[in-house]
Amino acid sequence: MAMTQRGPQADPPRLSPAHPLPADVDIARAIGILMSLVPCGIETARHLVVRTARATEGDAHRAAGAALALVRGPDPRDPVQQVLRTAIAAARTVRGPEVQRMHPDADVLRAHLARFQRLRHLALTAPADPAVQARLDDAAYTLCVLVGRRTPHAALRSARQLLAGRRYDVRASVAG
Repeated sequence: MAMTQRGPQADPPRLSPAHPLPADVDIARAIGILMSLVPCGIETARHLVVRTARATEGDAHRAAGAALALVRGPDPRDPVQQVLRTAIAAARTVRGPEVQRMHPDADVLRAHLARFQRLRHLALTAPADPAVQARLDDAAYTLCVLVGRRTPHAALRSARQLLAGRRYDVRASVAG
């Protein structure tokens, strides 16, 4: 019988349909880090770990380790990181019709963008904290709604573009 604890002689946890992710601090940290780096919500981060683990013999700890290693920088020779980076690219790109872009008040957008950025940083310093993950998930969702984008990655890019354009418009109207 395989041991469920990690140790020098413990078998790595395997994914099963009944328990897709074992409860583990490394996996919780990986989820928080992915939420910050991708950026994405909790469910997408969990999906990235599951997808990577399934593609690499079902070892959830190897998938989590690859996510944790991304903080130090990608290793192009690591096959688990290659699978994870492919999954991240897919998570950042949502196919389908473009959602109508909203034009929120610049101050509201700036405040939400700053909150989102603070929480991304906090998620890197406390990645396993479920309260931080929940707050980042909420901030990501709010940013998506504000700018009418489907993914936090697209929402972040769109928010930055909107704010950069608005600053340009203000300078153009003052100069003219």
